[in-house]
Amino acid sequence: MTAESPSTVAASNVDTTLDRRLWGIAIAFIAGGVMSILDTTIVNVAIKSLSVEFAADVATMQWVSTGYLLALATVIPVTGWAADRFGVKRLYMISLALFVIGSLLFGVDGRRRR
Repeated sequence: MTAESPSTVAASNVDTTLDRRLWGIAIAFIAGGVMSILDTTIVNVAIKSLSVEFAADVATMQWVSTGYLLALATVIPVTGWAADRFGVKRLYMISLALFVIGSLLFGVDGRRRR
């Protein structure tokens, strides 16, 4: 009879399935990441339409993308402060909700203008 080491016994008793809470957290972070990527690409896709709408050349309108990225970079330190002040989970959920609501409102407004 061979004796098993304590690490082998502990490893065989570990539940390897992920619980529902962990799946919910993972899905929330993935959704937020995808929305952030979509937001960045939408600005780049809209440059041609913006140049037509505002009668500006594309080179001038590319500053819209640059300005957007600069604004995004300046928000990063504020995000750290807000996470400490209000809590990471609350800040993330509020930011995600505001982004979705804002995107929906802009989408509805854009459809009515056509």
